[in-house]
Amino acid sequence: MRYSFLGLLFITTSLFSQAPLFNDITFDAGTGIGAMNNNGIVIGDFDNDGNEDIFVPSRLDENRLLKNMGDGTFQNVTALSGIENGGLTMTGAWGDVDNDGDLDLFIGNYYTQTASFTNYLYLNDGNGVFTDISTTSGIDTEDQTRSVHMVDINQDGYLDIYVCNLSQQNVLWQNNGNNTFFNATFSSGLYDASISMGAIFFDYDNDGDQDVYLTHDGNQANIMYENNGFGFFYDVSLLTNLNVAGQGMGVDHGDVNNDGHLDIYVTNLGPNFLLLNNGNGSFGEIAIDAGVADETGMGWGCFFVDYDNDGWEDIYVINDSNFSPSTNKLYKNNGDTTFTLVSFGSTISSFYAGRGGTWGDFNHDGYPEIIVANGQEFVGVQIFENLNLGNNWIGFEVEGTTDSKNAFGTRIQLTTENGVKIDEKTCGSSYASQSSHRIYFGLGQGEVSDIYIYWPDGSIGFIDSLEINQVHSIQQGIYNADVDGDGYLVDVDCDDMNENVNPGILEVVYNGLDDDCDPLTLDDDLDGDGFVLADDCDDMNESVNPGISEVVYNGVDDDCDPLTLDNDLDEDGFVLADDCDDMNENVNPGISEVIYNGVDDDCDPLTLDDDLDEDGFVLANDCDDNNSEINPNATEIANNGIDEDCDGEDLMMTSTHELADLVIDIFPNPTLDYLNIVIWDNLDFEVKMFSLKGELLYFGLNKNLIDLENFNSGIYLLKIRDLESQQMVIERIVVE
Repeated sequence: MRYSFLGLLFITTSLFSQAPLFNDITFDAGTGIGAMNNNGIVIGDFDNDGNEDIFVPSRLDENRLLKNMGDGTFQNVTALSGIENGGLTMTGAWGDVDNDGDLDLFIGNYYTQTASFTNYLYLNDGNGVFTDISTTSGIDTEDQTRSVHMVDINQDGYLDIYVCNLSQQNVLWQNNGNNTFFNATFSSGLYDASISMGAIFFDYDNDGDQDVYLTHDGNQANIMYENNGFGFFYDVSLLTNLNVAGQGMGVDHGDVNNDGHLDIYVTNLGPNFLLLNNGNGSFGEIAIDAGVADETGMGWGCFFVDYDNDGWEDIYVINDSNFSPSTNKLYKNNGDTTFTLVSFGSTISSFYAGRGGTWGDFNHDGYPEIIVANGQEFVGVQIFENLNLGNNWIGFEVEGTTDSKNAFGTRIQLTTENGVKIDEKTCGSSYASQSSHRIYFGLGQGEVSDIYIYWPDGSIGFIDSLEINQVHSIQQGIYNADVDGDGYLVDVDCDDMNENVNPGILEVVYNGLDDDCDPLTLDDDLDGDGFVLADDCDDMNESVNPGISEVVYNGVDDDCDPLTLDNDLDEDGFVLADDCDDMNENVNPGISEVIYNGVDDDCDPLTLDDDLDEDGFVLANDCDDNNSEINPNATEIANNGIDEDCDGEDLMMTSTHELADLVIDIFPNPTLDYLNIVIWDNLDFEVKMFSLKGELLYFGLNKNLIDLENFNSGIYLLKIRDLESQQMVIERIVVE
């Protein structure tokens, strides 16, 4: 049931047939009066009462925590919550970092000497009161933060936090699982230090992991980072055509043409970008042709929202009318990759100092409200109640079990009358904002079928169909159905998604073994001993090793020869090829078993494949292993991956990199007081030097000689970016 929101509805008569139906309920909701300079809208149900609340970050005024009372009004409970309300606060993010079932809050501040507020992390005690763990967690850094995002990068079941900073190193805080975090920025590859304004994590290439797109101000090219599946990210901006440059601000994803690939919208000072996913790893810029460029606006927040639930994602853009006299815009999706501006004359055509904004279904009617953060007094946070009716919808709340509780990154796919639709749960989007934790789909006049839930850890749930016009709570692991009726559930079925196998049957979740339903392929386990044919010496199958009796499984041996190097005769968990001595008289006779080091297969404790000091680097990659027989009296230095005997002689003296038509020479390395950089046939490049902690220590444009006289001895990261192609090189530099 829709509850009554009070207020006036302004719709021009001439545009009545097209104008969206929204009602500005700001005054009655109680969100407009109070703070100025609101910067973002951060939505989350912090008290688990079923009504999503709002955290409002304010640049020059008090931050506010607004509790949704469930009757169309919001109450300011900041003073009761224990949350710091001061600072140059730009953004925040709700996420359950300790997996205890309630939302915790990260607050991002822009640190200055006159506003010396660090970033904050608050744990929710479940009763609406928060505890500041910023210092003990390790995240209380002095950053110039612009946006915050949460996602489980390393798939350990705990949310990590990615912080985007302005002209300062972005930071990835990896969750240790005990309410502490460590800086994993450089080990993840997410070491951007440009003029960051926003970002969004999503699976751009449909390979099952979370990638990230970063927006930049100052005509610096945006960056697309692709996840390699193991939590390391590569810059694929050039390959994807996503290296667009401008005064980029807000960003969001949505599938505008229902082709199963997520597209990107970016706001800008000047024409905005609509980047259409081609489905082959590349994108095309279509904003002008699609009618959504908004060329005269100063765009900040933006988001996809199917405001009328017709099954096509629409776009809302928030403009700072104080900077450029342009209203906010709502573009209706026509279903053919073109859009129509429908906000002219409507109340949502707001004309204030708009910044962040997003959507949330505050009255549970399935038609999302639009929320805008403004920088003018007595306007504050505008809430536009959605009065549209007539179409069907469906909503989802997802909860992880093996994944993190919030399961950010979960993708839902379903079949509708408008084709297959997808969306993902995201923490951090638009500008300095976070949208509803629910996932909504407009269905037009149709229903829904074939619902797939792709969880971040790779598991998949399937549901035939669900009731429409309601929100469904989905817990990971409870919807593993027997779709094709063959007696196997989704997570243990062979394969049905191949047109040559069981044609006409829908694919169910792959079981990790047989994907062709052929019982005699090497991925079968015919004798049911837990080992498939490719790894079993005999599978009681006359076609495999006929006449040979099954032997005790050795982990590798598929030829039943007990003396091959793939046997583990002493059953210590290491096969002969990886074991220094297997207590086998035919292998290293007379040598006693030593503690296995994971590499040494010749029982010589002084070979370069040993890690005697257990620092994680074997001798071949370690300058000194704290062993009296190796490099005596040498002081251990941070591993550089090159010098393996601490004499400095085999360190790379000159390195050469080739990128397209560019040739870059860097020398000498190691160095005492200077470093030469030669980029052939190129004049425009930037050079940055970082500490291993990610601190920017040097910046220069077109500098061929770097003076390192004031640098301490140690290892540094050198980053060279060609300003024309935006290609970059990263090199480790040793200063002696």
